[in-house]
Amino acid sequence: MMGGTMDEWVRVFVAALLSVMVTSTAWYVGVAESMTTREEVIQIVSTQGPYLEDRKHLIELVRSMQATSEWNRRAIVDLRVEIAALTVTIKELERALAR
Repeated sequence: MMGGTMDEWVRVFVAALLSVMVTSTAWYVGVAESMTTREEVIQIVSTQGPYLEDRKHLIELVRSMQATSEWNRRAIVDLRVEIAALTVTIKELERALAR
């Protein structure tokens, strides 16, 4: 085929082109068509992935920490009130002893 005619070269080129087209079509039907899109991946990760359980756990942990923080804040306020009351009582006792 080294010194083939132009018709032979055209036939070989057309055969190669058809082969590429058939292979590309087969690849698209078999592989590319079933590939997951970016949007589908985002949807899967946000609704079905293992990160969803991690996210739920983290949200529960943050809520628990917020509740504990609020409880601690109230306890500190109550302690400040008690300290103020004890300070007044101590001052009254000091005055009473000083008489």
